[in-house]
Amino acid sequence: MASLTSLSSNLLGRRRLTRLLCVALRRHGACVGHRVAALKDGTNHGGIFPVVCGVATRNLGTNRLLDAIVEDLPSPVKHGALELDGPDPITLEPDEAKELFAYVFKTKADPFAGRINFFRVYQGVMKPDNQVLNTRAHAKERIGALLVPHGMEQLAERAVS
Repeated sequence: MASLTSLSSNLLGRRRLTRLLCVALRRHGACVGHRVAALKDGTNHGGIFPVVCGVATRNLGTNRLLDAIVEDLPSPVKHGALELDGPDPITLEPDEAKELFAYVFKTKADPFAGRINFFRVYQGVMKPDNQVLNTRAHAKERIGALLVPHGMEQLAERAVS
């Protein structure tokens, strides 16, 4: 029970700090450009995690979410390299010429298409009909078609980087 209490007091402290920061920004007349720059800097360094609310079924807030991703958040290229710790540290750079490193964050079973994997490419280029190493299963797998979901449709891509 002590951990829940300390967690809730920590969250309340962060909320108060956020409110104080917003009040201070308004008092000192910080323009929108300064706020966006501070938001980009905070998210780039992992200190700020923006939240945008909306209702996807009624298309409320979806445009703001997409605008926030494009305008307010830093580009992965500007963020720079990602350093992975472990026995053999690896640095992943957003460079298409380097070896492919991708992360599958969701797998969906489709009755018509079979297994659909949603992934993010950290380095290199993913192309259809390539073979990649699945480090979880320690086996090679063939990449079928690369599809980008657009509503109810899926558009084919030649490469994803």
